[in-house]
Amino acid sequence: MTNNIGLFIVYFIAGYIVVSFLFFVTKKRNSDDSNKDEQEQESTSFKKEWFDILEIDKISTLDEIKKAYKNKMKAYHPDRVAGLGEEFSTLAEEKSKEINMAYDEALKSKR
Repeated sequence: MTNNIGLFIVYFIAGYIVVSFLFFVTKKRNSDDSNKDEQEQESTSFKKEWFDILEIDKISTLDEIKKAYKNKMKAYHPDRVAGLGEEFSTLAEEKSKEINMAYDEALKSKR
């Protein structure tokens, strides 16, 4: 009889550990999936159009696009803020990449 109680306790603890582990894995997997979904929604919802980044109309001419690009790059080129510190250089570099991608998209849309 005492053997049966001891065996029951061992099985109960082992079952508890297995169920807890499965619950943890499932919860972790669900949270990872929801984080991926949130990141995908953020990346798609905050994506700006090229004309918004260059601050021009969508129907702008090629010359207007080039002029807007040059003005933006004058303001945000990393070399212009190199003396202000690493944070400003990093921000300027990110903004320059964004401007370059917008300019490339603008040129593609005008072809």
